[in-house]
Amino acid sequence: MTMMMKWIVPSLISAIVIGGYNLYIEFIGKKISGDPIMKTVIVLMLLTVCGIVALVMLIVLHTTYPSTISKLQRIFKGSLWRYLLPGGLIVVYMISNILALSEGGGIVMAVIGLSIFITLFGGVIFLDDKLNINIILSSIIATALIAYASYESSIINK
Repeated sequence: MTMMMKWIVPSLISAIVIGGYNLYIEFIGKKISGDPIMKTVIVLMLLTVCGIVALVMLIVLHTTYPSTISKLQRIFKGSLWRYLLPGGLIVVYMISNILALSEGGGIVMAVIGLSIFITLFGGVIFLDDKLNINIILSSIIATALIAYASYESSIINK
């Protein structure tokens, strides 16, 4: 299996699952339109369920693969921020996600998709990822198309 094939299937599954999740979040957000506190509570309830599911999965994995869990504990020992920072970011992301989707509709995901630049350039700066002119130009063109799509969406959804 080539290197590309190792990540393409999980990335497609992720795109489908995230798309379905965001559609659901948009639906829920529109059902309770106008109340940002209720939208925040919905997201926090979903994140609580996620935490419980994750805890159960961790227990199962710890039982099944104890040496892997021990290795991770040694690697991240004393690095609580490595858990707290992304955990906090995901909460902020999920709350802003429902607030944006319930007001802006599906086009919001195109704007949120601009996070590609943080991932691309952060990968170059911090993780030694490689970029070439084609990747940079494609990203710029995609940004221009997203800006135009957002403009069109704002016109037809007034």
